[in-house]
Formats: sequence, C-alpha cells, structure tokens
Amino acid sequence: MNKANICTKDMGDNDIVLCVQRGNNSCFDLIINRYEQKLFYYVMRFVCNADESRDIVQNVFIKALKHIDSFDCNKKFSSWIYRIAHNETMNWFTRNKHRKCVSIDDDNEQKEFVNLSDTTATALDKWFQIELRDELHDAVAQLPKQYAQVIQLHYFEDKSYKEISKIVNKPTSSVGTLLRRAKKQLLKIVLKSEKM
Repeated sequence: MNKANICTKDMGDNDIVLCVQRGNNSCFDLIINRYEQKLFYYVMRFVCNADESRDIVQNVFIKALKHIDSFDCNKKFSSWIYRIAHNETMNWFTRNKHRKCVSIDDDNEQKEFVNLSDTTATALDKWFQIELRDELHDAVAQLPKQYAQVIQLHYFEDKSYKEISKIVNKPTSSVGTLLRRAKKQLLKIVLKSEKM
C-alpha cells in the first residue's frame, strides 16, 4: 500500500475521504469513529428512540460509503454527511407517520448549551443560555418538526446558516426565515407556559 493511502486520526475529513475514494475502504472507520456519536445525538433528538436512531445512523454510513465517490473533496464533508442523516431521518418519519415525538435532547446527554458569542443576541437567544434545560426541551418539543430541526442544528450542533442550508436543502435565506419563525413560536410557547 502506498503512503498516500494510509490514514491517521489527525487527518482532516476530506483527506480521509480521498483515501477511501482511492480504494482504501478501511479508512472509512475513522469517519465512523469521528461522526457516529454526533449523528446519533442529532437523529435521536428527532426520533426519540435509541435503537431506531442507531439503525438510521448505520444506514447513513452505508449510504455515505456507497456514494463516497460522488463526494466533492473541495466541499465540507460534515455538511454532506449531515445531509444524508437529515434525509434518512425524514425517510424514517415518512415510514412512521404515527410517531409524533420530536425531542431536542437525549436525557442521558449532559452537554452544555452552546455559548452564543453575538453581542447583539436577542432576548430569546439569552433565554437559551440561562433557562433550565428541561423547559427548553419541552418548548422545542412542541415546535413543528422543521422548526425544531433548524433550532437543533443552529443552537445545539453549532451549524452556520450555510451548513444548515445544505443539510435541509433550502436556500440560506429560507434558513434565516425558519429560525426567526421558530424563535417566535418558541417565545409564544415560553410566555404561555409562564402564565400557567
């Protein structure tokens, strides 16, 4: 095996993908190790079932490996694989229309909230930082699926509008609109819960 096909953990995603595209499928294990947990948490927040989420993530990796040759190494790999995860999750919802659970987080996960560094953060953004975790989860779970998803990607996965645009297959301007609408609905939910 030549040196160009040897993969190491310190390589970037696209370099690893390039090795896989050159025929070294064993390098794909590094991609799995790097993304398995992240994708599991992403899917789990929508599917609410650990076994189903693991199955979906397994399908994501199978599809990614099957179509790895079509990936353009000049683009960002994480957006590509999250797009596959998004599609697989939406396919799961289509097959399981009776399921209505949309959770923002796994109870076992103890991740801290993403710190918002924008000094012009809205009151709702500040609420994200200080409000109790359970209240946030309950409020987001009441959002329509498309709104919960963009909130999840932006605030919990720390994805930019451009990355979210690729994942949900919508123009960047639509992502901004979805986030604004999601925040407005969240605010209504929060204010309603405070009145009770």
